[in-house]
Amino acid sequence: MLMPTMDVKTWSKSNRMMLTLKMLQGRLQVVERLTLSEPTQECYLGLCRTMSWDVRHTGGGVLFMDGGSRITPSIEFDRSFFFGSFFNGRNKVVRPTLLCDEQYDYNKTASKQRMKGPKGPKNPIPINRFNVFDAMQHERLVITEGAIMQLEEEMYEHKLHLLPPHIRNQLPERGYLDSETLGDCLPSLRTIQMEAAARTEEMESGMYQKFVDNPYQLWTDEANASYSVDAADGTIQQFIGGKKSSWSMLS
Repeated sequence: MLMPTMDVKTWSKSNRMMLTLKMLQGRLQVVERLTLSEPTQECYLGLCRTMSWDVRHTGGGVLFMDGGSRITPSIEFDRSFFFGSFFNGRNKVVRPTLLCDEQYDYNKTASKQRMKGPKGPKNPIPINRFNVFDAMQHERLVITEGAIMQLEEEMYEHKLHLLPPHIRNQLPERGYLDSETLGDCLPSLRTIQMEAAARTEEMESGMYQKFVDNPYQLWTDEANASYSVDAADGTIQQFIGGKKSSWSMLS
């Protein structure tokens, strides 16, 4: 069966329609968060058994949209749940977004890209997104509360476009469209996200200590570095402690 070629706008629209259809069918389940005590298949299957999620090949199948909890929303999957979900059955974990990226073929440069015809990308579905084919193959759609928050932010612009023009024109007058980006109102302090980012930085900053490209301490090697310029071809080489540290390909 040939996959249909659709533009990004149509994919996004079909994703929103499928999400609404799952809700109308009563097959949409909202959970607080998706996590496991251990990143193993045993814990994952135990959770599915407890929640009556049939993830067998012969079962209905479950499509998970993991966006973290309401307190700590995240675009990354919960690690333990993600690794535990490596189960050879009818299940899939997708990211909390309905908007699609442009299709690309990384074997071609941007100027040679053609989206239509037999030489276009062989898989026209944007990668790593919630899409209609996923939702049709799985009977149940499980969404976390953090994913719902992110979908609300993502769909805000689309909600405005759905409004009739005479209603949309009244929104700025009533003060409903005050934007922190434009400076109309004070930016909302996202204290929870800021604290989560600080905790992540505090935890990860020690992991990069032994590497040269430490993102938390930029240019630490500059204090000990010396440079030599080849007068013939103009290449620059970096030396640290008397040893060459620049790449030969960049030299």
